[in-house]
Amino acid sequence: MADLGKKISWKASLAKGEKPKLQDPAEVFLSFMNFCEAKIPSTKLKKECERFDEQRKLIKSEYKKFISEIAKEPFIASFVVWVKEVGQQDTEQFEGATMLLKNGLICVVGDDGKQWTIENAKVFDHRIVIDTIRCHREWPLHQRENVVKTYLSFLSWLSAETFSYIARFEDPDQVRTRGRMLPYPAFISFLSALSNDKARLVASLLYYGGSRSLDEVLQLTLKDVDFKNRIIQFKSASVSYPEHVFADVKAIAQSRTSGKLFLGRQKSPLNPAIIFRNFKEAALNSVLGNLFTPAYLTAGQRSLYRTSLKYS
Repeated sequence: MADLGKKISWKASLAKGEKPKLQDPAEVFLSFMNFCEAKIPSTKLKKECERFDEQRKLIKSEYKKFISEIAKEPFIASFVVWVKEVGQQDTEQFEGATMLLKNGLICVVGDDGKQWTIENAKVFDHRIVIDTIRCHREWPLHQRENVVKTYLSFLSWLSAETFSYIARFEDPDQVRTRGRMLPYPAFISFLSALSNDKARLVASLLYYGGSRSLDEVLQLTLKDVDFKNRIIQFKSASVSYPEHVFADVKAIAQSRTSGKLFLGRQKSPLNPAIIFRNFKEAALNSVLGNLFTPAYLTAGQRSLYRTSLKYS
């Protein structure tokens, strides 16, 4: 009760506008140290604290030296070391690393003609590389995803080796679709099984677009598509899409600038039944099986169905 009285008295003082008396910080710390020494079975606590503080400062100093040196190293050198240490142990990653180099996706020389360094990589927006890979429509979808996975694996390794000087980087598409009923790897498996480009684009617009309906997607016109800002205007909302989705939109639209985005035979509106049939066939040829419906592409909640999916 005495403690309660003190609390009430202290609150009453604050209500009157009286400032509580503050103790000397040095006295507070001394009291704290005395308490620690009484509780901890060590007679050398002060020396141990001093030694820890010295080690902490030494490590920080050495880290600064390490960063100042490694920041100057060529980015390509780190990539080669990664391939030697990690990449060559995995056939797919080694293939991905080779494609990254062959297609100029590992920067060697900057726009200023100078060698590109790890310091340059620190401030670089690595989404540019990811978008470039996914827009490379000449490559099969599974190959594009493997190259993306390889690049992300390299960046993750480099982040660990530089003690987070290079920040960890996540796949923007996976971040965007996190929490969906249909996991991203399962979606890629499904998308790869679709042989029709129009059906693939419809699936992408549904999956990356949130809660859009199949009817909304099929009713899109080219006037609804803002290529400059990468936004598509649906009846219910404006949706921003990844750059590679717009590359697919351009491929479908070709030279057309007006009218429906999705056309069937003889330039008539695309029949939803055709898309539904394409989806069903692709589901049977992927990890999804016969339980799949188009609603799984847009659902944002988890379900027991997720646990039945088997994917690598």
